[in-house]
Amino acid sequence: MKIVTNALRFAITAFLLTRAAAPAQASDILLPVPVQDCPPPTHAPIDGGASVLLAGGAAYMVRRIRKNK
Repeated sequence: MKIVTNALRFAITAFLLTRAAAPAQASDILLPVPVQDCPPPTHAPIDGGASVLLAGGAAYMVRRIRKNK
């Protein structure tokens, strides 16, 4: 039973990490109208740092769970 519970926890964590690591783009909804001399703002990808933080958090969570058992 313990093996099934651990496998289920791992599967849920892996699913959530893969869904959270989907590429994200910065939004320009709240940006003011650009001046004619300036080029339009570009969409900057913001998923790289978030993916690293999520992976580190997951590794820390797994470490703490294993240490407490």
